[in-house]
Amino acid sequence: MTRRGMALRNGVLVLAIQFLLADALADDARYVAPSAVDLRELLSPPPAEGSARAQQDLDAVLRAQEARTPETVKAAQDDAVVSVFRFSDVLGPAFNGDRLPKTMALFKSVGQDSTRIGLRAKQYWQRPRPYRASERVKPVLDVSTDGSYPSGHAMYGCLTAVLLGVMVPEQRPALLERGQAYAQRRVVGGVHYPTDIEAGCTAGKIVAAVALQSPAFQSDLAAARDETRRALGLPP
Repeated sequence: MTRRGMALRNGVLVLAIQFLLADALADDARYVAPSAVDLRELLSPPPAEGSARAQQDLDAVLRAQEARTPETVKAAQDDAVVSVFRFSDVLGPAFNGDRLPKTMALFKSVGQDSTRIGLRAKQYWQRPRPYRASERVKPVLDVSTDGSYPSGHAMYGCLTAVLLGVMVPEQRPALLERGQAYAQRRVVGGVHYPTDIEAGCTAGKIVAAVALQSPAFQSDLAAARDETRRALGLPP
């Protein structure tokens, strides 16, 4: 092989290694790497623009908008906060960040992993938000420039509900119901369609199932579970 050929080959190898390192860094995650869950393969696509199902989705947003009350608007705005401690209305006032640093850290990390997984799907489908699809939609929550499908908020709410249910199985039904309410309030707020919520909840449950297979997650979950159960006065 000529010197020029060797130089070209070495240059290609260097570039390949650089790309592999970039991918590895991009996939750096605490528990679940974005490449571990490809929602494009696991979720059905959103309703096609202009289809009857897309119109049904928009109609549902408009019905939720018409049914708003000051109380439901406040609930949607309060639940716009992405925090495991929004579930304190199920688990009680002892469930708070001041008392539960391990629990807070666990859900912050797995929530970040979930967000990165969801963003890949959002960028792929690029579904416009309801208020971008129709000027009749008047959101009462902060608007976003990212895609509508799947709902990242719903992903977090359903993921969190499932994992809290593992930690506090005595409250599992109420936690799962709370996760659904947390997710559905995005429709009330005018920033997501019902199909976004459905897909987001499915995605959140998938991420929870994958995280539960991670030894690192299992270790941190055990510590958070023990911390939470002590704070709530529950047996180990």
